[in-house]
Amino acid sequence: MNEPGGMEVAKNNNKRPSDGQSSKVDFSDDQPLTDQYRHPPEVYEFRIEGYLSPLRSEWFDWLVITNLENGDTLLTGQVTDQPALHGLLAKIRDMNLKLISVKKI
Repeated sequence: MNEPGGMEVAKNNNKRPSDGQSSKVDFSDDQPLTDQYRHPPEVYEFRIEGYLSPLRSEWFDWLVITNLENGDTLLTGQVTDQPALHGLLAKIRDMNLKLISVKKI
């Protein structure tokens, strides 16, 4: 749309009431989030006190499980995002395992 003086002005398509009423914004035309907003998975190492039994090891089958000489267990693997990290920490807690350390590598 051209204004007097030849300047081009973008049209505002957001229709909002000017009388103080609340407005409802329609996001139906918005594109879904793409991978450009996501971070690549990060590798974490979780040190657990004691060895994991084979039954408990099944709960962490997507992680590399290493039994250390001192009796501790290392769980190492990719964690996709913060909710996945918190879910894994909750699983360790719920299984009553003693978490010694968490390290991003």
